[in-house]
Amino acid sequence: MGILNLNDLKEGMVLAADIKNKHGNILIRESSTLT
Repeated sequence: MGILNLNDLKEGMVLAADIKNKHGNILIRESSTLT
């Protein structure tokens, strides 16, 4: 998965994959809805 600019995120988007930091730690789980 690539890098996404935070300005491209919109309320109501549902994550298709986990968001991880550069060490591989999960920050936000797949299927979470952004608020």
